Amino acid sequence: MATFAKKAFSASIYSTFRPTYPKRLFQEVYEYHNAIGSGSWNVAVDLGCGTGQATYQLKDNFSSVIGVDPSQSMIDAAREKHRELGINFCQGKSEDLRSTVPDNSTYGEMRLPEYPSTTPLITAYAQGKDLLTSLGPYFERPGRTILENMLTDVPDPTLLEGVVKVRGGLSHFERRYYAGTYYPTHLPPPSPTQVKPVEMQMIMRWRDVLGYLKTWSSLQNFHEHFPNDLRRVDERFPEDKADNQTSLRTDVDVSGGDIAVRFWKDLREEAKKSGGKYGVDELVSVEWPIALLLAKKV
Repeated sequence: MATFAKKAFSASIYSTFRPTYPKRLFQEVYEYHNAIGSGSWNVAVDLGCGTGQATYQLKDNFSSVIGVDPSQSMIDAAREKHRELGINFCQGKSEDLRSTVPDNSTYGEMRLPEYPSTTPLITAYAQGKDLLTSLGPYFERPGRTILENMLTDVPDPTLLEGVVKVRGGLSHFERRYYAGTYYPTHLPPPSPTQVKPVEMQMIMRWRDVLGYLKTWSSLQNFHEHFPNDLRRVDERFPEDKADNQTSLRTDVDVSGGDIAVRFWKDLREEAKKSGGKYGVDELVSVEWPIALLLAKKV
């Protein structure tokens, strides 16, 4: 309700005296979905979560839990009250969840699991179509598209006539997707046995995340089209200048304001909004999806 978003509303009083739903009610919902075989316990979103009285009860049954509320004071209170549970509390409206709930329609590059709200930003930057704000148009196609589609465009080699004639054939073909709960929803749904936990993950400094972003081939192609972009300046996070001066000579340069730096600062701003750490030498978890195609020679 809009009233709860007003500055005069007391989140602490709400948290103290507001009744919450009994656990049995949650169990009724879980049993219903289990009975009809529709249970998919990946992400739960609590709309109008308030200070998280009900949100925390979802934690044991879902891989990821997100609480959304229009009141920033409510979100602040929820983060403080449940900060040990790993729940992502976001300020936002239920009518528009694009900035708060991750869009899993694509996951071809990377994700920051601590900050689900960055997923739409990553998708737009890596796979968008805007020539000025996205690197999507500057990847080499169709190779990049095949990777984004988790190699699902690669046909079953055991069915290819050419493979049978030349190589004697292959057998026991298997697809494996190391993407955890973030398998892209725009692709044909895999079987439960095909989806594996994320294996490729690192704890990096934010500075090193920028270093990684600068390795993208599409960035080099973008700069060939827009060389003046390298001269741009982004004044956000002025404290970065001092950190850059005290860093090692071989460290990643965080100055400038080209498209990679701007995107990097967009991610850090999301981390800041979520109450996370965003300094250039603070640590952040990064994950990458992997698809494997396995087959045996006959």
